[in-house]
Amino acid sequence: MTVRTLPLVVRGLCLVGVISCRLGSDADTVDTDPTGSTDDSEAHSGVETDVDSDTDDGVVRDPCGEPGAPVLEVGTGEETFEALTEGQDLAMVHGAQGGWHLPVAVRAAHVPQFVRLTYRVVDLGTGVTITSQDPLALNVALVPEVLGSWACSGEYPNLFAYLDFSTLGASDTDADPWMSLDGRRVRLEASIASSAGDALASAAVEVVARPDPCDPDPPAPACP
Repeated sequence: MTVRTLPLVVRGLCLVGVISCRLGSDADTVDTDPTGSTDDSEAHSGVETDVDSDTDDGVVRDPCGEPGAPVLEVGTGEETFEALTEGQDLAMVHGAQGGWHLPVAVRAAHVPQFVRLTYRVVDLGTGVTITSQDPLALNVALVPEVLGSWACSGEYPNLFAYLDFSTLGASDTDADPWMSLDGRRVRLEASIASSAGDALASAAVEVVARPDPCDPDPPAPACP
């Protein structure tokens, strides 16, 4: 290790306390702790550490802003949530295995990420449930707006509301079973609960069921 030595005159001045001696410039100095380490990782990362900034008064604040009651929306969408308006047309999807379903999606706020989701489709003309199970249910992890960073809101798209046409007097083996539902007003209903089973929120929207564009003969121009 190289040791710098001060000129004799300057050393004398330091000893009598006339001037303050400092070697090198500010850029050359590094503060060290008693162990000799130089932990300045916070400065290098560019991240300021604010411990318990959201709990200074002992109250955990809602990441969505002001605390609020759980909220749920029912819509559609295969890749992301798309809102539906009352009375909007919603096309049935004819699946690869021969069945039909209505594409459903949900969006929620002020809820945990992992929830129990139940949903169904009700025919408003008869009041009967026309999904294959009543209700359809599954455990889901809501997808946050920023992946990998859950706050308090998220969505779950690409839900299949499998349809049972037998409740309307039709059968999946009929040539055109979807005709029994074409133009009928139906209600999409959904509810979410915590993993412990506590009810959180529910919602519904009324739409008009329309056929898959590939089902009519000849198929509609929108058919892929």
